[in-house]
Amino acid sequence: MAAKIGLAEMAPLALALLRLAAAGLFFAPVVIVYAIRGRRPGLRDMILLAGLGFIAISAYFWIQFNALQLTSAVNVSLLVATAPVWTALLGHWKLGERLNGPRWAGIAVGLVGAALVITKGHFSLALNRGDLVGGLLTLLNALLWATYTVAGRPLVVRYPPLLVTAYVGLFGLLFLVPLTGVAGTWPHLLTLSGRAWFSVFFLGLFCSGLGYFLWYWVLRRVQAAQAAAFLYLNPVVTTVLARVLLNEKVGAATVAGGLVTIAGVYLAGLQNGHPLSAAGQARRNFPVPH
Repeated sequence: MAAKIGLAEMAPLALALLRLAAAGLFFAPVVIVYAIRGRRPGLRDMILLAGLGFIAISAYFWIQFNALQLTSAVNVSLLVATAPVWTALLGHWKLGERLNGPRWAGIAVGLVGAALVITKGHFSLALNRGDLVGGLLTLLNALLWATYTVAGRPLVVRYPPLLVTAYVGLFGLLFLVPLTGVAGTWPHLLTLSGRAWFSVFFLGLFCSGLGYFLWYWVLRRVQAAQAAAFLYLNPVVTTVLARVLLNEKVGAATVAGGLVTIAGVYLAGLQNGHPLSAAGQARRNFPVPH
């Protein structure tokens, strides 16, 4: 909802750049404080952090910006919702995470529930060339987020999640600057209203800052597939807030989709495994360097 306010006055990529710059005001001191304390990632991990910043922030926002020019926001939301599926597959392949029947059922049920919430029960398979290209770009974004999740898990075991998030955010900001220039969507700072600046700092501090940090904080404690299942709650929470704060109408299909989504998240994450045991397994797979 905060994004709607900002997007009324600037292009999506310009808003992404400003929100990351706002988050950078928080991330930069974090990196400095940890560096003073002697907590600096090694060269190999620094390269990985730069790569994560590029794929999860710079490339992600740039691809999303282009996908939205080709297909609808509903299509983009639906395909981004496949990220937990790719995360589960990558986690099984790269991290050796177990995928049992209830977890697969939870992932599938959660995907159906998210689709109901996003589409409000109105599905359409009518595709044109723009939908096809935009859909493929969005699927690529879902794969990028899955890669960010799985590749980042060893890092949040070796380093504090806040430090990892700060490096990823700063690298993402660095790489997003030239992409914004290529797109020609520089924000016009002097013409932005107070509401737009509120949107920028809210998105920067809470969504790009706190949100990314909490993602890695959770990922340190549970398996990647379990963490990814909670992404299905995004459209549910957004719908609830839109109903409470904006008085938007919520239909029966949306309510049913929310309940189905919650059931899917329960099956995929809460019913299987203990968070502490997952974290312990992660530490055995990715030992902290001495």
